[in-house]
Amino acid sequence: QKAVSAQRASSRAVGLTAPQATVTAAPPGQRALAASRSHAAGTHGDTVRYVPLPTTPASEVDLALLVPTDLAAARVEEVIRAAAGELLERVVLFDEFTGAGVPTGRRSLAWRLTFRHPERTLRDKEIEGRCSQLLRALESALGVTQRTT
Repeated sequence: QKAVSAQRASSRAVGLTAPQATVTAAPPGQRALAASRSHAAGTHGDTVRYVPLPTTPASEVDLALLVPTDLAAARVEEVIRAAAGELLERVVLFDEFTGAGVPTGRRSLAWRLTFRHPERTLRDKEIEGRCSQLLRALESALGVTQRTT
């Protein structure tokens, strides 16, 4: 227990403290799996927030984008989030590549986009439409294009 307390104290010293997350069962009548606890300064009680599990399937799309080498991936992600709309659940950068097939001054960044509608299954045409809209926004805002090779 002393080791854990010392570790928590050292984490606070360098500003690494974050709310603790726990996995717990939901109260009767509620569907949930994950709960998070946040400890407010000066209080002794915990606030528990239950997050419902999704009831509809997700649709994942992988996009490889040709991005200028001096453009930050975070800026690309901002445009992706803004253009993809409210059905975008998650954005993950999973690969960076430079070399054969990638023009000089550019790099290939591969993103996995997860879309989900809270009440129904998304159709392929809906996902394709959002991706087309997203690619147009990336090209006009940042000069980023889809990698085709």
